[in-house]
Amino acid sequence: MLFRVIAGIVTVASIFVLWDQYLDEAELDISGMTPAEIDAAKPIVLWILVVLASASVLMYIVLVLLVIRGSNWARITTMAFGSIVIIASAIDYFDGGSQITLKTNLFGLSLDILVLIALSSQSARKWSRLPHGRKYRRLLAAQGVATQTQSQPTA
Repeated sequence: MLFRVIAGIVTVASIFVLWDQYLDEAELDISGMTPAEIDAAKPIVLWILVVLASASVLMYIVLVLLVIRGSNWARITTMAFGSIVIIASAIDYFDGGSQITLKTNLFGLSLDILVLIALSSQSARKWSRLPHGRKYRRLLAAQGVATQTQSQPTA
């Protein structure tokens, strides 16, 4: 999952580095607008896409942290998002859309498949169902077991 976050950060950073190239290659087909208006709208549309991409990377970072902490709902949410991306890519491919190559999104798609396989494993399921954090310390305290974070009485 961490590699997927890194790939997202690299993608957003590359847009900033190659900003002028993205603006030159961007094509907007909006009926009723003059070419000058379309050229003026290109930076706005690109900024909207960058903000959406940055928000998705931040959301994925939060999900990564929650999965590491053992959150089962975060694990399931991450698998759901990965499944949506994989299915959308498959529909696009079989509908005659862009081919899946290194230039399009082969790396990102393979990371989504790996995340889906890793999070659906039995060990990931067990990890997310183990008690963690305060919940775990309360459980141990209720059973009368001292943890390392609790102060130990000295003799």
